[in-house]
This record gives sequence, structure tokens and C-alpha cells, in this order.
Amino acid sequence: MTGKCHEKCCVLNIGKLITCTWANCTLPVVPLARDLRVLVSNNLCPSAHINDIVAKAHKRVYMIQRAFVSRNIDLLVRAYCI
Repeated sequence: MTGKCHEKCCVLNIGKLITCTWANCTLPVVPLARDLRVLVSNNLCPSAHINDIVAKAHKRVYMIQRAFVSRNIDLLVRAYCI
């Protein structure tokens, strides 16, 4: 395994298990892959993608709560939407 093909390339098997080589590198087989900002799992279940979105929303809410002294709901919602 030579080269840097493992940084951005991988194989997401859906159904039949295969291995793939490219530029003298065996690409890693992964259970989850992100494509066009969508997290896709090998069983095509949307739960991993939904959990990822919810986790990012929670992080943003906690960051806004720490940054603002005011607890005015309208102001906090406006900050979140921006």
C-alpha cells in the first residue's frame, strides 16, 4: 500500500462485499461514507445521517447559549437562524 489514496477514497459496500484497488492501493472498506454532505451507511438506514444533523444542531445551540447573557427566546432563535 503506497501513496495517499486512503485520505479521501474508500469503498462502501451495499450488498455484495468487494475490495477495490486504485493506483496500487487497496481502498479501505467503510460502514459509513459522506457524499455531498450526506452520511450514507452500508445498510442505507438514515439514522446515522439524522444523528449527525442533530448532534451538529445541539453543538450550535450550546455554543449560542454560552455566548449570550440574555435568555430572551426571540433573540436566541434569531441568533440560531443566522
